[in-house]
Amino acid sequence: MIRVATPVVAPPEGWGHTLVMVEGVAPGRRTRIEARPLLQMGQQILRHEFQPRQVAEAALEFDRDLDKASRYVQALLPPPVHSESLRTDRVFRPSARLGGDGLGYVALDSHRTAGYLIDVAGHGASAAMHCVSVLNVLR
Repeated sequence: MIRVATPVVAPPEGWGHTLVMVEGVAPGRRTRIEARPLLQMGQQILRHEFQPRQVAEAALEFDRDLDKASRYVQALLPPPVHSESLRTDRVFRPSARLGGDGLGYVALDSHRTAGYLIDVAGHGASAAMHCVSVLNVLR
């Protein structure tokens, strides 16, 4: 078994008055932490648990894969354009790490540019795969 998150029972040295809570109670100098407590440090809330090494490693690998997929989708988005006749910019803030949203634009000729937004129904990897397919066709 390995620890997924280290329990925090007191603020680290030099953190001033950071609020630290274990299951809604400020711990004393030494506090026994039961299985799966909620740990709060400032605004962050964590759940501490033990997991078999294989489960923890699989979760970390899945997390890395989601990050790679998210970076790939972001890389498909067009860069801003700053020319005499056209200026574009974008802000892309997905509601989840990976989803079915995308956008782009393409010059049709020297006077016209087409812009498009893609919003695939659903969330997660399935919606992202459909969105990426459409983005690749439109590019």
